[in-house]
Amino acid sequence: MINKQEIRILVQGLKMITQQQKWILPISGLNAIITSSSPFFSLYMTALIIDELAYAKRLNWLFFYVILTIVVQLVLHLVTCGLTRIMEIKEEILSKQQDEILMNKAIDMDYEQLCDPKIGNLRRNLEEINTIHGGGLCNLLKQYESIILNISTIIMTTYFTISLFMAYANNQVSGEKGWISFFLMFGSFFLMFTAAISLIKRNSKKLEERQFEQLNQFVLYNRLWSYYSNEYLDTNQAGKDIKIYNQKHLIEEVFNKQRDIKSTFINKVAGYNGYFNGINAGILLLVYGFIYIFTCIQAINGIISIGDIVKYAGSINRFIGGVTALIIAEEKVKKNNKYIELLIEYLNIPQKKEKGAKKIRNDIGGSYRIEFRNVSFHYPESKQYAIKNLSVSINEGEHLAIVGMNGSGKTTFIKLLCRLYNPTAGKILLNGVNITEYEKKEYFKLLSVVFQDYKLFPMSIGQNISGTLKFNSEKAKISLRKAGLGKKLCELQQGVDSILNREYETKGIELSGGESQKLAMARALYKDAPIVILDEPTAALDPIAEYDIYTRFNDFVNEKTAIYISHRLSSCRFCDCILVFDEGKIIQAGKHNMLLKDEGGLYQRLWQAQSQHYF
Repeated sequence: MINKQEIRILVQGLKMITQQQKWILPISGLNAIITSSSPFFSLYMTALIIDELAYAKRLNWLFFYVILTIVVQLVLHLVTCGLTRIMEIKEEILSKQQDEILMNKAIDMDYEQLCDPKIGNLRRNLEEINTIHGGGLCNLLKQYESIILNISTIIMTTYFTISLFMAYANNQVSGEKGWISFFLMFGSFFLMFTAAISLIKRNSKKLEERQFEQLNQFVLYNRLWSYYSNEYLDTNQAGKDIKIYNQKHLIEEVFNKQRDIKSTFINKVAGYNGYFNGINAGILLLVYGFIYIFTCIQAINGIISIGDIVKYAGSINRFIGGVTALIIAEEKVKKNNKYIELLIEYLNIPQKKEKGAKKIRNDIGGSYRIEFRNVSFHYPESKQYAIKNLSVSINEGEHLAIVGMNGSGKTTFIKLLCRLYNPTAGKILLNGVNITEYEKKEYFKLLSVVFQDYKLFPMSIGQNISGTLKFNSEKAKISLRKAGLGKKLCELQQGVDSILNREYETKGIELSGGESQKLAMARALYKDAPIVILDEPTAALDPIAEYDIYTRFNDFVNEKTAIYISHRLSSCRFCDCILVFDEGKIIQAGKHNMLLKDEGGLYQRLWQAQSQHYF
């Protein structure tokens, strides 16, 4: 039987369904009850019709029974069709809402949690189990309806099952031998029924356990299969690599290996289904055979009528079928509970960061001074510090450049400033207040950031820039021109309403790498925040185009606070101050000309390494 823990998970799952679709459980339950009552009514009326034909032969009553059966069955059929259609629509909505729940949770998570491999694997497992096995809220809803249907069937058929044995008892119990005969018959039936149900329950449990075990083993292989078949081969970059490096045989080998694994999985699952379901079917056939023999003997002895054979045998068979289906549904619920448990675990992941409550002054012209005070930081999965005891102040309106070797802590510095991670030690202050004390949304309003791993969506150019479906068209055009896309904008027939990516829109446009980076920078221009951060977003641009973009940005930010990260030192010459990072520390600070005079300094070495290629 389902234990308390499984009942708790089941109830939580049903509550989640109710929260998404308020009336879906009552509608589902009503549909199940009506569906189960239709065969019951049909059996009852069929028995009356057969008895009328065999005995009384009253044509008027026969005609009445037939018409009544047709009318009631038609009404029940129409009602169930309507309810089934409603359920199909609601189930489709519920499926989308389940995806939305996962999406919203991912959006609301701390950035640190999004980067956590364990949480990432948990989310992917949820998606894949739902795709492969159909586990989740929709599956729980189906099992809920199955349970209600089978309980309703058991209740309705119990009356006829008892009636048959009572008829046998009334005929047999006329003395001591009669009682013995009755109890022997009833006991035999009870023992056979109990043994059959126990075997079916055991087989169903083994089947569900082995299916779930195989499913867990297959999840990783299915992930790889999906990657190669859907993600890798659908990219333009993959097409170039496959042709240039003749990767055809490599891809074929990978596909063949994954195909063999998938075939093995399917064969094992099919084998388990065939074996255990075959045994269950055999057991049920034996029970059904016993029931038909028993009811026929009672009819021959005159205990029941010929019509009662249909009524009693059909009812008892449906009773046993209902109990069997209820047991199978119970095992499916237990298996699905494992998915619901994963879903609950994922949704209950707490946010570690302080949300903050303080407001920031809304006047964009306000003064904003940032200070890193003895800040140290290491990533959760690493013990090595990316930032070590760093202290620096960024004054309002200051244009700051950050340079250094790969892995020196530049991007980590920006992530900390953007409040994507909290410092391991030390504080980051805004106007003397720890940034964790401010509301996140309020703090994020201050920042216009372009990361090196930006993302563009298959939406219109204007929507990509504004981050909203409805946007200021004129402001979007101005931002594009400032970012250096004015000429490209004039070439587009639909202008800022042009859709990106031809994969999802046949009339979509494809941007070059440099154009995409300029579009990402236009996003920062559109937001018009008081603090502008460029984390090396110009890697796809040539040096002249990059210098032009940085110059444009320098003119745009004007009195705004600006922070630039770039490996091309020539692009940083216009900055008020350059910070040189190395192993998570600031080892040099100053203007371009001053840093060049520092003989043997890292900045001079980097400058000379780059400039020698131009002479």
